[in-house]
Amino acid sequence: MGERNDERQDAPPHSAPRIDSRDGSRARSDPAIGWRRDRPFQIVFAALLVATSALFWFFEYLPLQDLPQHLALNSVVVHFGDAARQTSRYYEWDFSAWTYLGFRLFNWLFGLLATPMIAMRLYLTLYALLLPLAMLRLLAATGRNHWLSLFAFPLVLNTNLHWGFLSFCLGAALVCLALAQHERQLSATRRSLSVGQALFGLLLVVTHAQAFLAWSVCLGLFFVVDRRYRLSMALCDLSPASLLFVGWSAMKVGASGGVFHISQSSWLSVGQNWELFEHAIFLASNYEHGFFWERLWILCATLTILPLLAGNIRHWREPNLPWIASLRYELLTLVFVGLYFAMPYWIGVQFCVNPRMLLFAALTIVAAIKSPLDGRVGRYLARPALALVAVAYLVLNASIFFGFQQRVGDFERALATIPPGRRLLPMAFTRSPLFTRRIDFSHFGGYYVAAKGGLVPMLWEANGVRVKPRYRFWPDDWMGYRFSYDRFGRYFHYFLFRDAGRFGREHPLRSVSPGRVELLFRSPHWEVWRNRHPVEPPVPGSKR
Repeated sequence: MGERNDERQDAPPHSAPRIDSRDGSRARSDPAIGWRRDRPFQIVFAALLVATSALFWFFEYLPLQDLPQHLALNSVVVHFGDAARQTSRYYEWDFSAWTYLGFRLFNWLFGLLATPMIAMRLYLTLYALLLPLAMLRLLAATGRNHWLSLFAFPLVLNTNLHWGFLSFCLGAALVCLALAQHERQLSATRRSLSVGQALFGLLLVVTHAQAFLAWSVCLGLFFVVDRRYRLSMALCDLSPASLLFVGWSAMKVGASGGVFHISQSSWLSVGQNWELFEHAIFLASNYEHGFFWERLWILCATLTILPLLAGNIRHWREPNLPWIASLRYELLTLVFVGLYFAMPYWIGVQFCVNPRMLLFAALTIVAAIKSPLDGRVGRYLARPALALVAVAYLVLNASIFFGFQQRVGDFERALATIPPGRRLLPMAFTRSPLFTRRIDFSHFGGYYVAAKGGLVPMLWEANGVRVKPRYRFWPDDWMGYRFSYDRFGRYFHYFLFRDAGRFGREHPLRSVSPGRVELLFRSPHWEVWRNRHPVEPPVPGSKR
């Protein structure tokens, strides 16, 4: 007995268990090798992987809010320097930006081979494949049950993706993959310097700043609590990416920012008939399905990271580790979850004040006491239930995608009423607990809108790209609830409104006389109004 205990003390953490004398096989729940021998898990995981990725190909229009903006900029990347399009006349390169550099380069490469829309679908497919696989690898590296990786599939279609933070979503998956590789490096018999983490760090820098910072914090936490992680290893892992991050940040200080930026004298006229991309239309996806499904996603996300937060309490005092080091993945996952939930937008505020976050803590404590996926109950009850939840959420997301196609059909009919070469103002209205009696222009109001091959320039700033028309007809602090036809709307030929029929007294044209505007199209989701007496915009340098 004493000899067996000594051998256990010398074994590295998360090592594979010894042969079970009762059945002559390895423990069935060994995460390091279990998923390779678990045929039911392989079938369910592969089916969900294919089905989730297919959502981005089966439907023509994707309910991603910033997708038109991304497609527009990616199209500029692909056609930059094209003499016929005169893109270089309005755009210029700016390599001081790094946050979306990897995203733009990926779409540039595949956009040259196909189209910007296909390149975007490939990027989304890469993300949909990488996040579950990275979670599976991280669970195996940390010695947790591989069935919990099924909760990564509800995580794929999340709020960050809905709002269009595509580069950040891929960066989150890369963080999981980097941490898995780091754990395998520390658990190796010979812990030598490796360039793997350094390469991951460089990749995260050009993917998204927040993902890079989360990875850096996690490695710093490893160095503090884990004596296996030596200073030389930490410097080798962190130095290259940190130097690149600091250098690029210094270049960006005072710069106008962006992979591209448009000079102040730029004006993209719809009369130029630029066909930059296939589906560059204004798709104002909203929360019609309510915040209940958002809360359900929070629950699924909670269950996804539970194995990292807790796992099994008997592993908290692993041999050869101080007691605090055994909690390293619980602590670093709190950092990672903070990154994922607390985006620098109002979304983070919503999650922080959400009382359902108490459920997050309660489930964490429960999972810390006992793992529900081991044993006979886990095999015959918990695991099938887990797979059923993942499949049910996939069906729900498919229904959301399908419903979005119906609303897009109305949108195409609305655009058909607008002649090419006209200035079009798109406006969207949201009604939610956070946006009550307010016109939200934080994301909707500044899109390019393509109507029959034409682009409509708007004043907006997103992802480091700044667009400034020659004339400025609204103040910098202008918001939708301050909309004024006389001050702003008179410069446009047409108005496109989202959520038609739901405005009530908040309709932006309620105070405009019928002789100045007329209704051309109305559907359950859209309205098109024509300005009877549009005014030409001021010339550069003139007063508003």
